[in-house]
Amino acid sequence: MITLEAQNLTHLVNPNHVVVDEDLPKAQQKYLYKVFRDNFLHHKAKLIVKFHSKTKDTALIWQKICKTYDKSISTSMNGDAILGWLTGNRLDNCNWNQTQGEYVTF
Repeated sequence: MITLEAQNLTHLVNPNHVVVDEDLPKAQQKYLYKVFRDNFLHHKAKLIVKFHSKTKDTALIWQKICKTYDKSISTSMNGDAILGWLTGNRLDNCNWNQTQGEYVTF
């Protein structure tokens, strides 16, 4: 999303965006679809992009991919692993002499 904001393309993933000029958004949508197709590595993401190859509806693709990744078991496991590590490591075990906030960011 940060990259889309930097390139002023957030309207392509916004389902509520009202198109005023047809030509420019279509060209931008084709470009973003190609970026999705070339850069997504996960097999489910590739499948979602391939499924929408005719419409190239980048807003719908973006919603489905975000939903897939947000509910992914690996995302949950990685989040749990980080929290488990933070609570499982005691500051005195590792001889940490800084503040607790610095420990979390470290």
